[in-house]
Amino acid sequence: MKNVILLLLVFTFTIVNGCKEKEQSGYNCNNGNCTPVFENPQYLTLSDCHNACANKGEVAITASWNTWYVNCQQAYTVVIGLGYSSTDVANETYFAQSGSTLYSPSNYTVSNLAPGTYYYKAKKTYRSNYCAPSNGPPPPVVTKTGAFTITALRLTNVDVGSLD
Repeated sequence: MKNVILLLLVFTFTIVNGCKEKEQSGYNCNNGNCTPVFENPQYLTLSDCHNACANKGEVAITASWNTWYVNCQQAYTVVIGLGYSSTDVANETYFAQSGSTLYSPSNYTVSNLAPGTYYYKAKKTYRSNYCAPSNGPPPPVVTKTGAFTITALRLTNVDVGSLD
């Protein structure tokens, strides 16, 4: 009888403990939302996940310039780049940049930026490989740089102005 009771207690203990729900080990950021996970979490606390994931902002940088064409080719290349520091921008080591086929006026938008200060450079370069200047040397490169601050869950608008 003792063996039956002992076996019944072991069986009951196994069922009760085996049926417990597995506890989550942290959170992952998925499309701006924090979801609980059981294995390999990106963040251990919901607070950390919200700070890194849900509080992202975005920037829209607008620039304009006079566009002209030579032999049906756009005469200028315009690139807008973003850096974490003024040194990044000076060295053109961007973490994000537009393509080179922007048309005036252009609006370059980058999303999913953590709150903080970032730097930009807008650069207009004459495309000498496509166009030959008809009168004199090619026009100079035009650059504008600056900084902006991302606020959580907000769109920051930056107007570079004219690159002429």
